[in-house]
This record gives sequence, C-alpha cells and structure tokens, in this order.
Amino acid sequence: RAFGARVGESPLECLSRVRVERAAELLAAGTDKVADIAFRARRVLGMNVTVIDLRARDIAYVRKKGDIMAVRPAWDALLAWAAEKGLGGPGVDFIGMADDPTLVPAEDCRFYACATLPDGFAREPGPVEYDRLEGGPHAVYEFYDRPDRIIFAYGLVIQDWMPESGYEQDPGRPCFEINLNDPASDPEGKSQLRICVPVRPAAPG
Repeated sequence: RAFGARVGESPLECLSRVRVERAAELLAAGTDKVADIAFRARRVLGMNVTVIDLRARDIAYVRKKGDIMAVRPAWDALLAWAAEKGLGGPGVDFIGMADDPTLVPAEDCRFYACATLPDGFAREPGPVEYDRLEGGPHAVYEFYDRPDRIIFAYGLVIQDWMPESGYEQDPGRPCFEINLNDPASDPEGKSQLRICVPVRPAAPG
C-alpha cells in the first residue's frame, strides 16, 4: 500500500509496465541477436493473438529477490502452500511476473510466483501475500519457446501486432503470464505460456 501511495500503482503493476516497456525498447533499438531476430520473424509470420475479456482474479503469491532465472524456490514454496490449501486443477491458474534484468541489478530483481484463488477464499496469514489482478480485455499470445525469449514475445505483441489491431496497451492494468507447463519437465526445457497484455480500444488518430 505504501508503494502504491508513492507511485500510483502496485508493485505487480510497476514491474509488468517496466518489463513491457523494456521489451519494446530492445526491439526498437535493433539490439536483437541473430537468433532472436529469427525468433521474431518466425513468430510474426505465424502470430496468433486473440483479444479475450478476462475476469478479475484474486491471487496469492510468493516473492523472490535475486536471479530471476533461478525461481524454483518461489514456485516450490507456492506449490507446497497451494497443495496444503487444496488449490490445483481446473479453475486455478499459476502465474509468473518478474522484473526486467536488463534494467534492475540481478541481486535486486523480483519474481512473483502467483496462484489464482477461488471466490470466497479465506486469506490467512502464512508464507504467501495477496493481491488482485484486474480483469477486462487482454491480448493473449500463446508462447512456447525458451524462457529467455519471453521478453521478445512481449515486444511482438506490442510492436508487431498491436499497431494494426485497433487496440493499445492499457497502462492501468498489469501484464502477466499464465504457466501451462513446467519447463523443468519439458523435453527441450521450453516454457508454455499464455502471455496476457491488457488492452483498450486505440485512441482515434
């Protein structure tokens, strides 16, 4: 609450906004490596973005500070808590958010491992914190690739798809990623995600 009072947005909203802005800057500056340029071209040619009206969801999360590529402890803590509370299966989404490591020193990067909560869930003290993800229209992109390319996927949605879509990013709501697999169990170590970028109708002109 103190953070929100100072900057006008929650920690989750702030880190999502900064991460998306950085993705757009990297692509605009032409700093992509050859492999990432190929990734971008391949995804643009076969890009499949759908605008979906998502409902608002309460979430519980575990926050980790440090290397955002070493987030297993946060997920382990969240999943252990979720299992204890009987949370899992259809209706519960597991969501990840992180600071951009190109903007924030590695030791200060924050990662949030989140689980959506059913209506009426009792918020009890414990190893998790609580927040709420706002609903509304989101541009949803199905991602299946290396975790280090997630930031470029945000750039694809914002720079390549959005300008011709009739939508613009809604800065008042946070972006998030719904996890559909465990990269540690994937044969190629890839992440399967639904990248969700909040949108609103583009302003005329």
